[in-house]
Amino acid sequence: MATPAKSKPSFYKPILWVIFLVYSAILVKIIVIKDPRLFMSSLRQTWRHGGHFSSTRYTNWEPFKTIKLYLSSNVTFRDALENVGGNIIIFIPLGILLPLLLKGRHKGVRTIVAGALLSAAFEFFQLYTGCGQFDVDDIMLNTLGTGIGIVFFWGSRKWKSS
Repeated sequence: MATPAKSKPSFYKPILWVIFLVYSAILVKIIVIKDPRLFMSSLRQTWRHGGHFSSTRYTNWEPFKTIKLYLSSNVTFRDALENVGGNIIIFIPLGILLPLLLKGRHKGVRTIVAGALLSAAFEFFQLYTGCGQFDVDDIMLNTLGTGIGIVFFWGSRKWKSS
């Protein structure tokens, strides 16, 4: 006689969705609304210019340019850790939460793609509105963080099953 598979409690998914929504709000606050006054000022300026903020602010389209800058001797270790490490760490929870919420196969690939697209959306929002600085390296580091989160997720499942 086959033993029925254990099902997760019915409150499991709703709690995960609440955690995911809180995490998403934290991401928006950290990445987009760093300083609420500057954020509102940038948005007002964007709308005054026909919906597009034309800025001469720093933008980086060259992969590894900012990473190299932060890892060079010109920047303090703390600044490098905050930028490079922070961009990785902030997306690790996404790599853990999404596989728990997604159904079906290829959760790892779909989570990586979602992390890259979410990061790109944040960066292009910053580019378009002037509420931050567009940096392709941030997309790469955020995606790496998502991947590390997936590794933690898989590792915890293997550890739990052993």
